[in-house]
Amino acid sequence: MNFIKSIAGVSLITIFSRLLGFTRDFIIAYFFGVSLYTDSFFIAFKISNFFRSILAEGALSQTFIPILSTYKKDYDLKEIQKFVSNVLFFVILISMLLTIFFNIFSKSIILFIAPGFINSIDKLDISVILLKIMFPYIILISLSVFIGSILNVWNYFIIPAISPILLNFSMIVFSLVGIKYFDLSIYSLSWGVIFGGILQCIYQLPYLKKINMLVLPKLNFKKFTDFKIFKNFLPLLLGNFINQISFVTNAIFSSKLKSGSISWIYYSDRLIEFPASVLGVSLSTILLPLLSKKKLLNNKKFYQLVIDKGLRISFLFALPCSFLLFFLSQEIIESLFQYGNFTKFDTIKTKESLEFYSLGLIAFVFIKILIQVFYAQKNTVIPSLISLFTFFLTQFMNLYFLEIFHHASFALSSSLASWINLILLFYFLYKKKLFYIKFRWIFFLFRVFLSSIVMSTFIYLLLSYIDLLSFENLILRLIILILTFLFGFFIYFICLFLLGFNIIKFFLYKNYI
Repeated sequence: MNFIKSIAGVSLITIFSRLLGFTRDFIIAYFFGVSLYTDSFFIAFKISNFFRSILAEGALSQTFIPILSTYKKDYDLKEIQKFVSNVLFFVILISMLLTIFFNIFSKSIILFIAPGFINSIDKLDISVILLKIMFPYIILISLSVFIGSILNVWNYFIIPAISPILLNFSMIVFSLVGIKYFDLSIYSLSWGVIFGGILQCIYQLPYLKKINMLVLPKLNFKKFTDFKIFKNFLPLLLGNFINQISFVTNAIFSSKLKSGSISWIYYSDRLIEFPASVLGVSLSTILLPLLSKKKLLNNKKFYQLVIDKGLRISFLFALPCSFLLFFLSQEIIESLFQYGNFTKFDTIKTKESLEFYSLGLIAFVFIKILIQVFYAQKNTVIPSLISLFTFFLTQFMNLYFLEIFHHASFALSSSLASWINLILLFYFLYKKKLFYIKFRWIFFLFRVFLSSIVMSTFIYLLLSYIDLLSFENLILRLIILILTFLFGFFIYFICLFLLGFNIIKFFLYKNYI
């Protein structure tokens, strides 16, 4: 498997998916602005994603991939199919039970997560309806992630990476076309989520059949007790729950803040997710199945090379992105969202949150990469304990910062806690002799840091002479912003070259996979 080629392919697909996601968010911002309707949708959407992240994209895939990699190496096709069939039954059963349970208690869930909604009956009622519509998405996305995990083990990385594109496409279509068929237009977004989930499942099935893994769910209790998936699943479930529970506590606090706070947090979160997903998710998607296979060879030198390469690739792009998101946050938000019902005031409030998120971007990305090393080693306890510690730390910081920074306090607490999380992960990896920072990192950090400063200064000065808001046309405004950023990155790579950093050698040097 070509390591760099796989990362490049998944990253390009992720970039396109995120750009489509921004298109979706622009449409929502344009037609709905920031209101009780968007607060209702975003809280309902976040709740469904909360359980998706814990069950499907969290504990399930991270436990399933290392074990399936072992089965693929040690067992014949029939035994692998039996294992996949058993786990599939487990996935469907758990996701269906969750869907039924939370549909019955949807109102109580909304009030628990967003207690401030009790003061607005309309917001509460709309949120309950939206949540009931979207909860079957848990079943659909669980199946989609399960199928994608299998394909990743067979090195079909691009196919699962396309999945989010189908969801964004569906939501865009329903926002534009389906909006006129509903009494309350915001309902169209929820139905777009459901239809997108169906597409995410169906389109991967032919590739599953191609590798002879298209099986029916079947539970064999006697056989299932031999599987190690439960041993690692429960600590991972706890760890992912802790990571995601911050959303619940943030929602509890933000629901009591000024109306619109949830939407401001959502839009800033979406912007920070773009580089975090392109770098962190893309690399972690490749690394988990790769490290799970090489773990079998007990090749620690290979481990260290893979981790070092992944971290340096991510830092090479994460640092300049964090500079741009901090110093040019207002220009970015104005260009992407400040149209229609999304006002200048909304831009300023979203900017406050985004600036604090940008401080933690490098930590967000590095954590996604390092945590895969533990999962590949089938060590789920250490990341879970670290997550538990940083969760409580985050809540203490939230209580302290809330009165000062209001809705932006959640972004600041999240960034600070993520850096502490990262330091602890590094410590335990070093203790296990799986990874340590080499001396050459000092020169690498200096070159990237200095080049990022030059790039950010150049873009800031350039945009100070350009009034983006004077261009009322969305496409023209975005083209100018994108061209400015592309030219800025050109300056960035020129600076790296002048400082002695060879980009071509960095990506193609064989000693780095």
